[in-house]
Amino acid sequence: MDVPATLVIVTPPEPLKQGPQGLIGSQLWVAAIDDPDEAVSAVLKRFPAGWAANIAKNQLRETKKILDLRPGDVSELSQAPKRR
Repeated sequence: MDVPATLVIVTPPEPLKQGPQGLIGSQLWVAAIDDPDEAVSAVLKRFPAGWAANIAKNQLRETKKILDLRPGDVSELSQAPKRR
């Protein structure tokens, strides 16, 4: 069975700068929650106050085949490169 999942982009209070892949310092998370508002809230619970989260423009398909997610799971997928 496929688990519904929502991709969420999390950005720190002061992003470092715009890079080719988006804001440097931002992170990509997945929440196995179908409702977008609930997904954003579940991801933001893992961050201190001041961080922002938005639904990613592109979303995953067939998440159960790609990720080992159960309903309600929240997981970081990737992190943008850090400033040197």
